[in-house]
Amino acid sequence: MQRSSTDCRKQALLAALKESRFIISTACESAGVGRRTFYYWMDTDADFKRAVEDMQEEATDYVESKLMQCIDAGKERSIIFYLKTKGRRRGYQERGDSENEMLERDEWTLFGNSSLKALASRYSQDELMSMADPDDLLGL
Repeated sequence: MQRSSTDCRKQALLAALKESRFIISTACESAGVGRRTFYYWMDTDADFKRAVEDMQEEATDYVESKLMQCIDAGKERSIIFYLKTKGRRRGYQERGDSENEMLERDEWTLFGNSSLKALASRYSQDELMSMADPDDLLGL
């Protein structure tokens, strides 16, 4: 069965999304597809939407793996970032965050890594919370 021109354009856009590390405007330009068309396809084509969402999850997995590499290397800012975002249920949260928000956002179990345990034992929760600038937490 021969694919339609639109299907070919969708496949080209998906390839461009992967190549551009999921920067939508760059991918659209590379594939010759307008941003409005991209969002139209997201709204009207469940298979396309699912493929895009799968790619978004892969990108997040990749970034999380890089964060864990930084944690393994002992980069304290990365550890603090992890604790502030994934350790909320254990009390590592910014002031003003509600408990409901904390529970909704935290899906991981903290302290699966010996580097995290070692750092956590050296500092109090308040010290960890005040150590890093949120805009520079990954330390990359």
